[in-house]
Amino acid sequence: MRFELTQSFVSQAAERGADFAMVITPGYFAGALHKEALKTFFVDVAEASPIPVRFHSLFVYSLLHRDRATAEEVVNDADHLIQL
Repeated sequence: MRFELTQSFVSQAAERGADFAMVITPGYFAGALHKEALKTFFVDVAEASPIPVRFHSLFVYSLLHRDRATAEEVVNDADHLIQL
């Protein structure tokens, strides 16, 4: 899954002084998303980010529920991911 546009927004937020970024689950390709693809997306965004990233699942857009186990795996795999 490509993350360049999301990363661009995160970088712009950092340049404007944001302390962290909140990234929601991608919704456009919701039918193609599965646990590993979602995990990879968030880890890739977080690893390329100059600021901490908090991910948020919006079921209405992606039809994916963020289960606690997946959230913990993602946070453990990326240094810049935070979970509030």
